[in-house]
Amino acid sequence: MSVMQKIKKGFSIALASLSTAVCVLSMSSCTTSKPEVELKISFNGTNYTLEYTLFRKIAPATVSHFLALADADYYDGLCVHDFSSSKWVTGGYSYANGKLVEKDYFAAVQGIELTNTVWYDAAKTEPTYTVYGEFKNNDFEVENGALNQSFGSLTMYYEDKLDGNDDLVDQKVTVLRNDGKGDAKKLYAYNSATSQFYISMSTNSSSPSGYCTFALLKEESTATLQSLQQAVLDYIAEVYGDEATAEEEFAPATEVYIHANDKYASEREVEYWVPQKPIVIEQVNVKKW
Repeated sequence: MSVMQKIKKGFSIALASLSTAVCVLSMSSCTTSKPEVELKISFNGTNYTLEYTLFRKIAPATVSHFLALADADYYDGLCVHDFSSSKWVTGGYSYANGKLVEKDYFAAVQGIELTNTVWYDAAKTEPTYTVYGEFKNNDFEVENGALNQSFGSLTMYYEDKLDGNDDLVDQKVTVLRNDGKGDAKKLYAYNSATSQFYISMSTNSSSPSGYCTFALLKEESTATLQSLQQAVLDYIAEVYGDEATAEEEFAPATEVYIHANDKYASEREVEYWVPQKPIVIEQVNVKKW
């Protein structure tokens, strides 16, 4: 090896070491196409750790948004606030003294560095702090197809604003076009997701047309989620018996007012099926960006 080759090799090694150090110190600057997160969930005194793969190429805005919230510890301590056998919705409330406590999303995100993709104005000076709807109903197309919902998958969620009860259903906002060709005007209803997401507790053979599934449960965590699911079912049977109404007694319908702080949505009342024994998201840790 010549002296010049040795110098070049030494420089390359030093550059690689520097790059690694930068990644360690600033994880968000070293992104991959498949980030990884760890969800730590507790129920009835037992902790469960679930490992996930996120798909940045399929849902870049959604993945970036979720990672920013997770990295800021936004989800820590929030509960499953809407429970059913097919999906567990979380990301909006904690549970204390027998009732839901809403987390003020729009106040909380003022201190979080989000990658904005939706704005109130055409000049893009007023971000909505919501996320671009990467799904079929919002005319978003993925070249290789969207993710299908499967057992444990994560789907970004928002309350329906096209149910006929909202005065602002036709309100449009400015979003970044997914083809990279500037901006576009889209319905706020489809670009209004904030922090809520749901864990699928069953498998569906198709992808949702109105919501973005952005993460899949790793195979090695399937047994852990099954154990958590079974623990909930065992608790319901033990406390409420085997009656047909047992699940409803475990998670009774609770009237909640939503959209109080949402500029483009009218405040209204909805029903959530709230578990009386909380299922809590203790932590969401970003393992790989």
